[in-house]
Amino acid sequence: MIVKYIKCLVIISPVFLCACTGETNVEKTEDPSQVAAKVDKQEITVHQVQQLIKSSPNQNITANENLHNEVLDQLIKQELLFQQAQKMKLDRDPDALLAIEAAKRKIIVDTYLRKVFESSSTDGVTENDMQDYFDNHPEYFGERKKIVYTQVAVKVPEEIKPDLIQQIEASENIDTLITKLEEQQLPYKHNQQVQTTEKLPKVLIDPLYTLSEGDIGYLTMDDGILVLAVEEKEAMPIAFNEARAAIRNYLYTEKRKEDVEQLVTNLKNAAQIEYVGEFQPLD
Repeated sequence: MIVKYIKCLVIISPVFLCACTGETNVEKTEDPSQVAAKVDKQEITVHQVQQLIKSSPNQNITANENLHNEVLDQLIKQELLFQQAQKMKLDRDPDALLAIEAAKRKIIVDTYLRKVFESSSTDGVTENDMQDYFDNHPEYFGERKKIVYTQVAVKVPEEIKPDLIQQIEASENIDTLITKLEEQQLPYKHNQQVQTTEKLPKVLIDPLYTLSEGDIGYLTMDDGILVLAVEEKEAMPIAFNEARAAIRNYLYTEKRKEDVEQLVTNLKNAAQIEYVGEFQPLD
């Protein structure tokens, strides 16, 4: 059994951003034809239905004749819950008010960025850009693979890692290793994955390419060891024309991030920013 050590520090920092908002004072429309429903005299307008559909780009209006009614039903359920929350005065709750303000700022900022960049006549991605990306990332395209692998995340303190690494290297297969972990009552999580290269977490692409079928490898993490066992590899290359749209979308997204970063840098340079107390920059 071949065991390969891939030196890498894996730090997983998922960030979950979620915001929702509601208005306590809704202006009633004077045109009854614009009212879609009433919930205890509170009006839900056609505009609200259309706005919710518009903000959900995955909705296929032509393929779903009942979409407007389904969206209206969602708004009715939301209104019922919102009214109950108001009765409990949760619309005045400090945490709720902070969340509403944060959501409001995000919506305004997103609208500002859209206005700033919508005047661009091109997305800034050229044919040469796309071809270069295709050529420089064969693992996603010409050498693309489907990989079946098992990963075992073992949570152990730093002083235990050397002994665990020895056990990994001595294990004939992943099942043997799991048996050893259970005998020592070491906490672990394991699962089998089947992914093509472009869907792999970036930190795993090189390790999984390095390992051959039947190999076991491991990565050092900040809180333990991640064991990787490759079971199958299958070549699944795709041509440039097949990948062209996905490459364009990716490069456009990356370029827009760079544009936003540059815009923010320019604004920071022009602004007077003062840090107070413990928030002083460490440098």
